Amino acid sequence: MNRQGNRFLSVLTLIEKKHSAHEKLLILLLIVLLALAFFALDPNRYLTLDGLKGGLAEFAALRADSPGGVATAFFAAYVVATALSLPGAMILTLGAGALIGFSLGTLIVSFASSLGVTLTFLASRFVLRNDI
Repeated sequence: MNRQGNRFLSVLTLIEKKHSAHEKLLILLLIVLLALAFFALDPNRYLTLDGLKGGLAEFAALRADSPGGVATAFFAAYVVATALSLPGAMILTLGAGALIGFSLGTLIVSFASSLGVTLTFLASRFVLRNDI
């Protein structure tokens, strides 16, 4: 078997390994804390069309200073929003095109949403494996 095949098998072995209840509880606690932090920061003022329009000038200045940093931060925020199934994904999707540009925004949203959903799948499989 080639080297990539061995890596794939080692990742599968890691996923298949039996995990303790403490590890599962830690994952659930992390998810709950991230969701609570999201609602405590009250992002609803930004995750509306009016909030998007209001922050457009500030965001454009940030993007002009560091386009790669802004794209990376947006990617990370989109992954977290998708992985935790947080409200506002539609505004983030529209915002990607308006704030970053249609082509790059589409690329970022495509990969970030795929990664976020994959993380959700892996977390649910890890936590609920023995119960389902």
